[in-house]
Amino acid sequence: MSRIVWGEAALALFQLTGPTAVSAGAGSGKTTCLVELCLRLLSGEATGTPCEPGELVAITFTEKAAAELEERLREALAARAAAAPAGSEEARAWRLRLAGLERMAVGTIHAFAGRLLREHALEAGVDPALEVLDEETSQLWRREAARAALVAALDAGRPEARRLATAHGAGGRRGGLAELVAELARERATLGEEGPARPAASDEGAARAARAAAIAAAEALLAARSEVKTATGARALGALREALDALGEDRSGALRAEALSRFDALAGAVRPWRVGASDGPDARGRKAALIDACEAFGPLAAEVLADPQKLELAALVTEAEARYAARKGAGGALDFDDLLARARALLRGDAALRAELRGRVRALLVDEYQDVNALQEELFQLLSRDEPGLAPGPVLVAVGDLKQSIYRFRGADVAVFRGVLERLAATPPGRALHLSVNHRSGPGVLALVNEVFARCMQPAASDPRPYELAFSEADRLVPVRPPGQAPACELLEDGEGGPSAERRVREARAVAARVQALVSGAAGVEVRERGESGAERGRTPRHGDVAILFRRLTEVETYVRALREAGVPFRLGRGGGFYQAPEVRDLGELAAALTAPDDALAWAALLRSPLCGVSDGVLFALSRLGLGTLARREPEAVVEAVWAMFATANSTATSAATSTAMATATATATSTSTEAERAAEGERLLRFLRAWHALRALVDRVPVDELLRRALALLDLEAAHLASPDGERRCANVRKAVALARRFAQRGGGAAGFAARLRTLAAREAREPEAEVEAPDAVALLSVHQAKGLEWPIVFVPDLGATPPRDGRRAARHPTGALALAFADPEADRHHPTAALEAAREEGRRAAAAESRRLLYVALTRARDRLVLSGEAGRAGDTWRALVEAGLAARPELASRVPLAEAGAFRVGAGATATATANVTSTSSSTATATSNATSTSTATSTATSNATAIGARGAGDVAPPRLARPAPPPAVRVAVTALAEHARCPRRVHFSRQLGLPELAGERGPSQDDPDRATARGTLAHAMLAEVDLAAPPLERRVLLAAAASRRGYDPRSPGVRRIAADVSRFLDAPSARRLARAAAEGRLRREVPFLLRLGGDGAPLCYLTGAIDALLEERGGLAVVDFKYALCRPGAAERYRLQLVAYALAAARAFPGQRVTASLQFLRGPCAAVDVTPTQAELRQFAREAPRLAQAVQAGEGYASTPAALGRDAARCRSEGCGYLARCFPGDPSPADAPRG
Repeated sequence: MSRIVWGEAALALFQLTGPTAVSAGAGSGKTTCLVELCLRLLSGEATGTPCEPGELVAITFTEKAAAELEERLREALAARAAAAPAGSEEARAWRLRLAGLERMAVGTIHAFAGRLLREHALEAGVDPALEVLDEETSQLWRREAARAALVAALDAGRPEARRLATAHGAGGRRGGLAELVAELARERATLGEEGPARPAASDEGAARAARAAAIAAAEALLAARSEVKTATGARALGALREALDALGEDRSGALRAEALSRFDALAGAVRPWRVGASDGPDARGRKAALIDACEAFGPLAAEVLADPQKLELAALVTEAEARYAARKGAGGALDFDDLLARARALLRGDAALRAELRGRVRALLVDEYQDVNALQEELFQLLSRDEPGLAPGPVLVAVGDLKQSIYRFRGADVAVFRGVLERLAATPPGRALHLSVNHRSGPGVLALVNEVFARCMQPAASDPRPYELAFSEADRLVPVRPPGQAPACELLEDGEGGPSAERRVREARAVAARVQALVSGAAGVEVRERGESGAERGRTPRHGDVAILFRRLTEVETYVRALREAGVPFRLGRGGGFYQAPEVRDLGELAAALTAPDDALAWAALLRSPLCGVSDGVLFALSRLGLGTLARREPEAVVEAVWAMFATANSTATSAATSTAMATATATATSTSTEAERAAEGERLLRFLRAWHALRALVDRVPVDELLRRALALLDLEAAHLASPDGERRCANVRKAVALARRFAQRGGGAAGFAARLRTLAAREAREPEAEVEAPDAVALLSVHQAKGLEWPIVFVPDLGATPPRDGRRAARHPTGALALAFADPEADRHHPTAALEAAREEGRRAAAAESRRLLYVALTRARDRLVLSGEAGRAGDTWRALVEAGLAARPELASRVPLAEAGAFRVGAGATATATANVTSTSSSTATATSNATSTSTATSTATSNATAIGARGAGDVAPPRLARPAPPPAVRVAVTALAEHARCPRRVHFSRQLGLPELAGERGPSQDDPDRATARGTLAHAMLAEVDLAAPPLERRVLLAAAASRRGYDPRSPGVRRIAADVSRFLDAPSARRLARAAAEGRLRREVPFLLRLGGDGAPLCYLTGAIDALLEERGGLAVVDFKYALCRPGAAERYRLQLVAYALAAARAFPGQRVTASLQFLRGPCAAVDVTPTQAELRQFAREAPRLAQAVQAGEGYASTPAALGRDAARCRSEGCGYLARCFPGDPSPADAPRG
């Protein structure tokens, strides 16, 4: 049984007496509780009778979460079976449950709905082999359907369609009318709305009444004109009289578009009037009444005037939906929204099927219920709610946290889970439980979280919305971890002011300095982790312990630059958007430039990207030549023209004819670069242009994925990305893009279409995630959305003063489901907001404000030990900084306030009660605290510190010695894997051969150009032959290919040595293991000579970059296979001799292809061509990743060169078995036979 001590709410959950809603606070261990509940359901402890695995359904909202839940459940079942008495009935029962786990439905709601539709395809009216469209394909089809619907409406001459197209455009920043139609259709589908789209209703009577009220208010103000004495009042009333007279026919009768601007003029006439005391007692009220009346009239009248346009928009949405549905039907495909809508329709319309499903399932467990929308909720209720005439359905267990609902942009509706909690709490046997014990964060972090959200997470005083939450006592998180350093929060403060861009740069630099202080130990901060005994122990933070979380990633580059300048390693999560990743966009621009050579924008993006990487000055010079003309010029001529342009600009710098821009570009290109750097830039430009021309010749001759692969090879793009921060993720994204290009090509798409698709998807909201990579020891930069479900010891939340963007939508879905649209006035070239649109915007503003608080809650609850907050509040009051300050106003001791300038020097107190304050004057008889802006007076002690650290009063003899910061870590090193392996095997041999160049004394002859006899030369030639030969070639053709490979390397193919190597390679190619390679090559699953750059570092070790090349990398059904060729005989101990090398190759492959199982083997090419499996375990991979940086430093420093063989643990027998030719140098008295084996 589990040794976990369960709380009262968890124990109640495990007795499943009825439908249950579980409010699981952050860090409360809800997944652990779900696993335990599943175990007790299977054993019968939860319901009284055991459940079969097939009687349980567990729904999560991501495939990753589903996989984690299933894996943890599998481990828990195995542990129960192992803990039961051997041979007992209990052990047998647990093993049977483990074996039957595959029958339990664990997955996403979409996977569940898809399985339901396939099992009941006839009743649902779908093809059992239905295809589910991926996100990007469904978006593309929907946009194409919207575009086709618009074109059809324009071709039919529908006047309102023409007006809308003119008003909204066909593209640009807002995306145009077709994009608007597609987005409205997508939103309706996500929410499961059925039937034709309908426009928002208008009320002409209300608009006419508002018009009359505005006119009456104007006339009332003019009637009191004699009371107005100020000059501004007299001018305002004069302008008001003119505006009222200008109304003309718009005073009554039909509503016209001209009336909107005329009534705006009524209000505009009096707005500048600063009402004084001499203007009469009622003047201020009459002015306000007029403005209010005019503002009320405008949206109501615009609503009436927009009726034809709204009807047309609704028709376009409905027609686009019909075209999209027809295309899916023709292809036998459904999208993710269809899965849910069709499943709902199936369950709604078939009571017998509902009864069957309800009889098969005994428990329905749904995680992350706070992200459920109304459509998904209806599905769950159709399965689980009580119905007259039907047997009871499965017990529903809905688990979530209202305070962590942050996916409104995907359709999540926090009000759904709130309703479930309230309904079940009020209707027994239903119940609502609260898991509030937090196992993640320390007491100091939780105290701040509770204080802040008890104040800011409250509904509006009047007319509260269901999504505006009330933080109650049940929501307070209860700590179980022991207290750590206090306070656990730091608030970085900037008192300098200035533009927001300047403040953000200062803030970013302070954040970088604070990270350095934390990880160096200078800050005196420790993070705590649980040891094997269960007790927590402190240690100095590492870079991987730190995360910087952003509300939006639009300003992340400022922080990236600051971290890079400070030398802080980091990994960038970016926007979570695959298509928005720069390296993916670069591939799209490359395809665009290749298919449209005059596309200047594509050229500009490419020239500044890692594909070329020219400076701003060179880019400016190229633009003077004409970016769209580069394709028509010879590469050498382009480079010569650029340097000639700079030379001319330099020689005429004092001439009045030289433009300022050209002079600036010249200075940029020449003042900060050396001659060598300028030459290197010219080489890069020349190389890129030559590669472009070579690729241009392949357009429409090879598939787009092959075109991109050749571009990667020609430009060595993977190496360029690996050398940059977050390089592994960039390379993974590039590989994912090439894979998408392959699928696109298989459907008949070309390079031009692929370029257009990448551009379109990059401009849309990020929905497709980037490729995942294993995280190095680096600071994580992520959005709060990306960080949900994760945790770090130290969390920075910067830019607290940012304000949300203004809602400028011209069309939106009204909360009632109707379509709201601004009235487009073509004569005035204006979009007038309507009443429905204003209501939709206001509802959106309130919902966004409520979600913003929940987003801050998620951000703050990611921290285990310490929070560091920064960002000054602007004029707007509803910022994260304002919310935090409201909590700290009540309990200022919860945070240390640190000036930005002191971020790198501020040190927390040695005790657990260190405090810091800023801009405070305090007096105490026992303790004096001061900052750089504070004065403290004490009768016992008066102390001033520059780093805002509070110091308790001590005796003179109690002063603690200063603690010095750690020295800066050594710089990163770059080492070849083979050098690493050789050094690990024997540093002395490396010293003799590589450093001193001494010949081996085992009777070796020097290498001959036509007879490669040295082991290294033999192995190199054999590898080259295998890399270039056609693995499926017949023997005669193969012999020619092998001879050609030798000739290209300067060897005579007829020499005995070369013929012997070719014969060995040819014999291997006839072996079964080579046929496996040949099959993989024929199917496109084999890569040969795959170079890599592996970045490692951790546990305080410096960074290292390991370089190498994998001889053969096979994609197989079970994962990836790494094969390393050895031109040698397989001798005893060979696996151990080469293990380190193969572990490095396996780790590089695992990092490059995350989530794939990697095997590794040695393939010997001589003798019987034996293959030896050396697949490392996960523990070996982790151990190598930890130890390799230190070994790389040893290689760089030459450690062990002077060590004795005994110190290295070597003896003559071992060295002789490895064929070392330096045996006589290390063991002078030991004979060294000439025929000793040499591996």
